[in-house]
Amino acid sequence: MFPGSSQPRRSGDQTKVDIMARKPYVSDTTSFIRDFLNKHPDVVEKQRAARSTWWDRPQNLDQRKKFDEAREPKKPYEYY
Repeated sequence: MFPGSSQPRRSGDQTKVDIMARKPYVSDTTSFIRDFLNKHPDVVEKQRAARSTWWDRPQNLDQRKKFDEAREPKKPYEYY
């Protein structure tokens, strides 16, 4: 189609297909995940709760500083 036109381009008797007008590809995995999340919306909240359990923890900076100060330098050659 020409920009601003509703008529397709014609070359002789054949209509040229605009490759940009194709439906975007969606993999089987992506469609499965989208369908699953649509059917089970509570999973996203469970994921957020699990993340906060394992990753979003308050940090004790004084304790971290003591750990860093107590660390010994690594030996340059570890293979025996």
